[in-house]
Amino acid sequence: MANQVQPADVQILKCATGMPAPDDTSTTIGGAPTGTQIADVSGDILVELTVNKTASKTRYTKVTIKNNHGSLTMTEPTVYLDNVEPTDIAFELGKENAANQTTTQGTAPAGVTFTAQDGTTAGRVSLGATLAASASVGVWIKVILGQNATTATGHVLKPKVEWV
Repeated sequence: MANQVQPADVQILKCATGMPAPDDTSTTIGGAPTGTQIADVSGDILVELTVNKTASKTRYTKVTIKNNHGSLTMTEPTVYLDNVEPTDIAFELGKENAANQTTTQGTAPAGVTFTAQDGTTAGRVSLGATLAASASVGVWIKVILGQNATTATGHVLKPKVEWV
């Protein structure tokens, strides 16, 4: 295993522009990764849902997955959500269409294809054929809130990154 990227080499990072105020659908989000790691030791991330609930809504946010190994490349990396809760909120993932891509929390990022997440590997999203040492790729999270969805300050998601 010494010649393979290890789970400890994978980081999930914040993007340069985070979430705006509730229901602000004009402020830009996404962009380049920061050096701020948002996954804890268990791999959980807290996704901020900034929305005042009055009707069904769809919102977007972005994280960056980085191969933090100094010399080894990840082959066929994928990501999926290992948990999908609560049931009144649906999640989808999609690989960014261009480096440092941005949008607003109310506008789908251009050219991104989303895959529904059901808590299993069936929701895998390809991050490309390879992810070179020290390289990163953005992953958009589409959050679909039902009309009566319970929105806390955030929801904990368990992203799983796998590779060959």
